[in-house]
Amino acid sequence: MQILSKIYFEGGLPYSFMNLKTLEVVTCLNKSDVPGIACLFKSSPVVQTLNMAITSIHRLANDRWNNILLDRAGCSEEQFWESQAQTLSPFLCHLKLANLRVADPMHVVDVARFLLKHGRELQEMVISVNKAYTLPAWDFCNKSV
Repeated sequence: MQILSKIYFEGGLPYSFMNLKTLEVVTCLNKSDVPGIACLFKSSPVVQTLNMAITSIHRLANDRWNNILLDRAGCSEEQFWESQAQTLSPFLCHLKLANLRVADPMHVVDVARFLLKHGRELQEMVISVNKAYTLPAWDFCNKSV
């Protein structure tokens, strides 16, 4: 996700996935991952189903955007998502179902709020809480790239 975040800050992917109807994202939802998720959303304008697994309840102690402007401004996840609403409009116009699987519901609040507020065609959102999403196999979230 951090590589996609860097690409997003540089203008995004040079192509879109125009036939993609379902997108599955596995993330820790650390600040450095959020722009990478936005990059996937922007590049998937006709996705109707989003399956997102937020795998770790452990936030990095030095959770940073890895973008000097956002880090210096002290930008929150909610502020970032709100600033992207217009850019992500094509994705948000087609999204009908959001399945959010989380270990800790507090880690999905900003994303859920953003999707509910801006997802004009959103018909259903399911948030499943399961502590199993913190298994050691998912520990890649706490490693730097």
